[in-house]
Amino acid sequence: MRVIWSDDEPSTLQKFNYLNHKWEDSFSIMVSDFDRIVEEQQQQNKTSTAPPFKEPLPQHPILGQQHFKQQPPTKRSKIEEPISSIPSAPSQVFPFTPSEIANLFATPDELIQPPIYWTPLPASSTDTFQKPEHLAESMEQGEGYWCGDKYNSAFGGYPFQKIFSEVIEISDDEETDLLSPLTDEKSLDAAGEKEDEQPKIATKSTDNASATTKHSFFSSKQKGKEKVKDCPEYEEKMKLMEELGIDNMTPEDYIPTDLDKPNLVYVGKVDLLKNFGGRGLFAKQDIPANTCIGVYTGERFASKEEFDTYLSEHPDKNNNYAMNVGKKVVDAAVKGNFTRYANFSDSQENAFYQLDIVNEKTVVTIITNRAIKKDEQILVNYNEYKPEISESYCFLNPEDGCHSAQELHCNNGQHYSLLPIDSPIELLKLEKDECLYAASIGKLVFANKPLPKKITCPVDLLFLRTNSQHDILDFDKADTFTPLMLACYKGQLANVQTLMKHKANVNRQQHSTGNCPLFFALAGYAEQTSASKKALYLKILTHLIDHGANILTHDRHDMTFIHKAIATLSTEDFKSLVSFLHKKHRKNFTRSFDYITVDDFDNVLYCLSIKSLDKAEILLNQYPKSFKENCNRKNKEETIWYVEAFQKIIQDYNESEKEMLLVLLNKYNAPAELIDMLNVTQTRQNSPIF
Repeated sequence: MRVIWSDDEPSTLQKFNYLNHKWEDSFSIMVSDFDRIVEEQQQQNKTSTAPPFKEPLPQHPILGQQHFKQQPPTKRSKIEEPISSIPSAPSQVFPFTPSEIANLFATPDELIQPPIYWTPLPASSTDTFQKPEHLAESMEQGEGYWCGDKYNSAFGGYPFQKIFSEVIEISDDEETDLLSPLTDEKSLDAAGEKEDEQPKIATKSTDNASATTKHSFFSSKQKGKEKVKDCPEYEEKMKLMEELGIDNMTPEDYIPTDLDKPNLVYVGKVDLLKNFGGRGLFAKQDIPANTCIGVYTGERFASKEEFDTYLSEHPDKNNNYAMNVGKKVVDAAVKGNFTRYANFSDSQENAFYQLDIVNEKTVVTIITNRAIKKDEQILVNYNEYKPEISESYCFLNPEDGCHSAQELHCNNGQHYSLLPIDSPIELLKLEKDECLYAASIGKLVFANKPLPKKITCPVDLLFLRTNSQHDILDFDKADTFTPLMLACYKGQLANVQTLMKHKANVNRQQHSTGNCPLFFALAGYAEQTSASKKALYLKILTHLIDHGANILTHDRHDMTFIHKAIATLSTEDFKSLVSFLHKKHRKNFTRSFDYITVDDFDNVLYCLSIKSLDKAEILLNQYPKSFKENCNRKNKEETIWYVEAFQKIIQDYNESEKEMLLVLLNKYNAPAELIDMLNVTQTRQNSPIF
């Protein structure tokens, strides 16, 4: 039996359903009623066949905790990891106080031998939280509750495995050590050692129901060795792949699982990537946040060493599709399922990878981190850095699909018309007398005119570039931009507010440069001379951030918004911006200190590189542990890079500048290894003691 001890009224408690990732109302039941249902079910089993198992028994996590939240992305490290590292779900500490277990049951001596004694139980307790209509089905499956004198695999699940595994000796010879879907990395590694193969459970797709059988996260003793089922027949796989739109895999190489939801997605070509046959994963319908789309599958290697050996023996292979799963490696270069088509973004990702435990198997699932609209591309942060890729890859947006620029114009012809350019715009690489195809709202923004309160055309309709014959250039030939980007650049606060009210994409990036609305606003600020106009741009920046602009977005040179703000804003405006971020958006602001440029400069080092010590001090006032933290990283290579970057910076400092820097280092407790590099003698003037 799963028991949650609590002083709360049972009706106010909730349980978490691990399949649809939603909190559900709980239901309390007396032990006597539970025993009666058990007895009735056991009698029924003698004379009839149990109904099919329709819904898996949800696991009961600790109350008040949130699950399936995206983990913070790792630092964009310069280590060339051979395989993507996937964050595991957070572990929690079991906070409840158990008591003498005999107090919970009518006849404990008949059920448990010997009795188990714990510390005093709270005044009130709730025995179980499973709706009675599911209880009989759960009993038939032997999942989640105890039956007669046996403990089933319920006690293997979190948070109870930590307690029961130490005090209860299971008499049954079946396995009882099922790990939770949400557990720590040590448990994941332990489970990975047990793992022999990946779950390969799949079912036919239907129009009226989910395309997969719902999967229980609890081991069933009755199922025994049938936890991992055979793959569907060749024809069924072929049909599934046709429904998904997969045309570059063979059915033999397709590896589905029972957690896949092929009814939610499809695979399609991405026009921007057409030169090398690039495809993407798209939403077939609106998908809610915190939805598990599927499991990342592929060819499995027992260890990283085995995979490295495979790569060395096959020079034509690479690790672009490889992923760490526990201690094993899953490579989806050839074999896999639809999840292998999810493309990369580390600024507009709408889904993330997560390590989970399913039937004692370590797997990687893809979970949505926000609601995804129909036909949006599903993008995932791979959490790895490769210089050669960073220099050449396309910045993808969720809106980037199969349509070319010409097709976009054709599908929205009623909104588009030619717009001649009367003066060059260097930021957009527009020449005088060049022509664009622009929507009506784009023309109003170009002319510095106010937008109407009611906008009838799509607000993110792109400006389309043309050649000298007015032929539309495709997206891979010329960077384009949105009305919001242009309004930010031109300092049109009212138009920015109007576009944001109509749900313009505040994080859309240019495919080549990576410029986004925040960067366009900074570029516009840089061209101003009057304080009043600069103040207007500062309002645009804060408005964008308040409405979801991602300050961790970076450009082709890995310059984030903070890096660019350091280089662009006046000291006073930068101080105002940092105060705003620290007060209202502290989480992302703190994370921004882990992002580095192509020169290995974090925020503070970048300030030092341009000798802007005043802005460095503004940042250090909010994050004073920067020097000490970077010189004591667990990853020693990162510490080496940091020290080397610091050493490279101070080579251009004269003695006077070094003395000023020394004051800053002493004020914020920089380690001796940084101070010694300056080779400046401590004096009464530059010593923090005086």
